[in-house]
Amino acid sequence: MDSPFIFTKEVIGDQFVGRREELDWISLNILNGYNTVLIAPPRYGKTSLMRQALLQAQKQAFNLKFCYINLFNIRSSVGFYEKLATEALRCVCETVDDWSINVKNFFEKSDPRVEINNRINEVKVVFDPDKLRSNSEECIEFFPKYAEKHGTKICVCIEEFQNIEKFEDSVEVKKRLSKYLKEHEKISYIVSGGKKNAMRELFESKKEAFYQFGDIFTFQAVDCSLFADFITKSFLKSGRVIKKDQSEKLCTLLNGYPYYVQLLSHITWCNTKGFVTDQTSEVSRDELMDFCKYDFLKIIDDLSNFQINYLKAISDGVDRFCSSENIALYDFNSSANVARVRSALVKKEILEFAKHKPLFLDPVFELWFKSIYMN
Repeated sequence: MDSPFIFTKEVIGDQFVGRREELDWISLNILNGYNTVLIAPPRYGKTSLMRQALLQAQKQAFNLKFCYINLFNIRSSVGFYEKLATEALRCVCETVDDWSINVKNFFEKSDPRVEINNRINEVKVVFDPDKLRSNSEECIEFFPKYAEKHGTKICVCIEEFQNIEKFEDSVEVKKRLSKYLKEHEKISYIVSGGKKNAMRELFESKKEAFYQFGDIFTFQAVDCSLFADFITKSFLKSGRVIKKDQSEKLCTLLNGYPYYVQLLSHITWCNTKGFVTDQTSEVSRDELMDFCKYDFLKIIDDLSNFQINYLKAISDGVDRFCSSENIALYDFNSSANVARVRSALVKKEILEFAKHKPLFLDPVFELWFKSIYMN
């Protein structure tokens, strides 16, 4: 029997749990041409929410087209504009002739060529870099011009948006993008990123070009009672039993982190023949940490001794990091060094701060660090 829990791809339809208020809001944004920013750590349900909102919006707007762009492997503005143009055309073209016609109609100055790879059945556009730099606005302006000409709505979803910061000319690209995108009244943009702290800086800082770009959703954990109901019912449907309080304990252990809740539920389900026991829960938790340990070891290898000591101090419940006693105990050297270490851990997306209190972004890394690494 297949596991009822999904953790290797986005979750939509009956498997989608919670976030009803956000779902309705984002669907209305799509229909009304408003922009949305989704901010959360990796595998926190951003793509699932985005795709579920699109499905909901398409039930009310049959002429809605959807363009999906992921910048996970994009490190330059040229690569970005080529990706933008290629995915824009892929969203509206059904044949190779369509590609050629739309390139001629909408990319007259930048004049890209249509490249066909029959081996992998892929079509894309390739630009001359110099022409592209001088006429990059054609890539940005394609969406409103196409929508106006063909009387359609377009929702453009851009994932891992924070990678724009890695472009050599990132400041110029951000200013240009922000200027044009904010003027596109009939196009809705959903931008998301798995670097929570970097995305907050991009969209919440007044000094940034994307300040007030759209409605910002900084994800909270899914309600554990909703997740517990889903887990309990999913076990029951497959002929296995987990008590409601065991499901709630599972969710609480992981702070309602969707990916990890689905993964631990899957591991627990696989380890269960009839009823879930306390021993089953403990073994499954240990298997979850073991499953993730190589990722966590890579994180540790990238940390300085000062940064590891800061995490140890958090795990020990320290709240006065700059006291002379704690500076000596954790070998921080100075209060100025504590500030640098804190900033570095935020930049590396390991910690965030809520009301000046440090919090681990990844609950399983926190669990592993406290129960395995510190022992």
